Amino acid sequence: MILISGCTATKNLREGETFYVGAKIKFLPQGEVRRLSNVEADLQELIQPKPNKKYLGSRIGVWAYYRKGFIKKKFGREPVLLKNATPDRTATMLQAELQNEGYFRSTVQSEISTNAKKKESTVIYTVMILSAVQASKH
Repeated sequence: MILISGCTATKNLREGETFYVGAKIKFLPQGEVRRLSNVEADLQELIQPKPNKKYLGSRIGVWAYYRKGFIKKKFGREPVLLKNATPDRTATMLQAELQNEGYFRSTVQSEISTNAKKKESTVIYTVMILSAVQASKH
């Protein structure tokens, strides 16, 4: 356990950098929206990049990435940072997917939530989704 607790990669981050730990989708349905859980699953599949995996609270692959030699080559995983995410572009892509699925006039906005102490950031996508009935009224 002591070895794993020493496997932190946050000390290798530059000033202002944070790990990207994933995205959350917050829905604001307007009217009755069917299959909302299916829509959420479809949208989650489109969100890139995928964050680094954590084992027992540590990004061991990222820690190994900053080492030299065999450990880096065998176990190292390049860190996924917030700068690797493209929230505005992803929001546009999610909105286009909603259009393709028939949820016309739905909107997607992104915001970033950062935990400065842990040096981690999450992107939150707020989806205002209109039911077919609501969309036809506009």
